[in-house]
Amino acid sequence: MTRIKHIDGSWTFDYAVFDRYVEFMMNDVGINRLIASKTKPGSFFMSDGMHFDRAKDGAHPTRRSAELWMDSVARWITLHSAHPIKLDKPAPGTARATSVTVLQPKK
Repeated sequence: MTRIKHIDGSWTFDYAVFDRYVEFMMNDVGINRLIASKTKPGSFFMSDGMHFDRAKDGAHPTRRSAELWMDSVARWITLHSAHPIKLDKPAPGTARATSVTVLQPKK
């Protein structure tokens, strides 16, 4: 990460080198395949073939890319997960869940 201090005292940050490192680690080293090999079948979402556009900060995905990733996770978890979860598709234009229920494991 490159830190740039401006004359007015403000800072900006360039994540380009870090992004290349992350991409190298994810693709060339095979971190996804390594994690998948250490977990039980159906317990890890393999995302190594996916590409996402980045927001202006260079670190986070754009809203559209985040939507595509989440749609992929939702399809996987309902169809291929070792522990499928029933998900209802949200209404168009819904930005946030109307309610969230967190279920705790039995002790």
